[in-house]
Amino acid sequence: MERRDGLFRSTRLNWEKRMEKRSRITELDGLRVLMIFIVSWYHIWQQSWMTPVISIPALNIWWSLDWLVRSGYVWVDGTVLLSAFLLYLPLARQEGRGIVDDPVKFYRRKAIRLLPGFWFIILVFFFGMCLPYGLYHGDGPYMVKDLFTHFTLIFPFWRDTYIWTPLGAAPWTLSLVAQGYLLFPLLAKGMKKNPGLTLGLLTGFCFAFRAWCVWGMNDYSMVVNCLPNFLDVYALGFAAALLFARLEKFPQGDGSCGPVSSGSNSKMGRRNSVRGCRPILAENKPLACFPGARIPRGGILAGLQLFFFHDNI
Repeated sequence: MERRDGLFRSTRLNWEKRMEKRSRITELDGLRVLMIFIVSWYHIWQQSWMTPVISIPALNIWWSLDWLVRSGYVWVDGTVLLSAFLLYLPLARQEGRGIVDDPVKFYRRKAIRLLPGFWFIILVFFFGMCLPYGLYHGDGPYMVKDLFTHFTLIFPFWRDTYIWTPLGAAPWTLSLVAQGYLLFPLLAKGMKKNPGLTLGLLTGFCFAFRAWCVWGMNDYSMVVNCLPNFLDVYALGFAAALLFARLEKFPQGDGSCGPVSSGSNSKMGRRNSVRGCRPILAENKPLACFPGARIPRGGILAGLQLFFFHDNI
C-alpha cells in the first residue's frame, strides 16, 4: 500500500510538472528579464547621471536614449503587473476550482524561490561593506533590527530600516511581492466567488488610500512604495489573466476549440482526442517574435540575481 501511494504521489508530481511546463509562457520570462535590465539601468543612471547615446559620426547619427533610461521607474510597476498576471493565470485556467488548495505549500514554494538569493546578497553586503566600514557606527541593536527586518522582508515598515538603512532600501519591491504572496490565497477565493467585486474592491481601496495620502500627508516617503498603492496594479494583472485564459478557449474561425482547463480531468482526454482543437493563442504567436522569447531558464535566474545585486549597490 505504501509503495502504491508513493507511486501515485510521484506520478501526480510528474503530471503537475508537465502541466506547469506546458502552460508556462516563456516569452514573458524574456519580457521580465528586459524589465529588470531597464530598472537596473535606471537605478545606475540615478547614481551616475550618465546619459546613454548611440553615436555614429560617419553616418551623422546621434540618438539619445535618455527617454528610455529616465522612465525606467515605470517598469517597476511593469514587473509587479507581470508578477500578478503570472501568479493568477494558473488559477484562471482552472474551471470549477481557481483557489490555492494548500497555502502552506504555496508559501513554501515562493519562499524557496525568493529568499535564498536575496539573503545571499544581503550577507555579502553586510560582511563586505557594513561591518568593514562601520556603517552601523557601533549601534548593535539597530544592526540586529536592520538585519532581521531585511531577512523577513518587513524593513519598509520602519523609517530607520527603510530610509536610513546601509543595506539599501531598493529591495522594497521584493517586500511588496512577498506581501502579495501572503494575501494571494485570500484574493484567489474572492476572485473565484465574485471576480468583478474583488477587482473593484482592490481598485477602490487603492484609490481611497492614495486620496488619504494626498490630502492627509506632506511626506510620502513611507507610503509611496507600499502594497496598498499597488493594489490596482494587482487587480489589472488578475483581470489580464482572466482575459488571457478566456482567449485561450475562444473558438477559431474554423470551429476548432481552445484548450480546456488543466483542472478539469473529464475534459483533458477530450482535448487530445478532438482533431484540430487549437487555442486562438496557440504557441503564443503574438509573443513569438519577442526578442526575449528564447532566453533560457539560467538567464531568468541570472536576471533575478542582477535585480537583487543592483538593489543593494
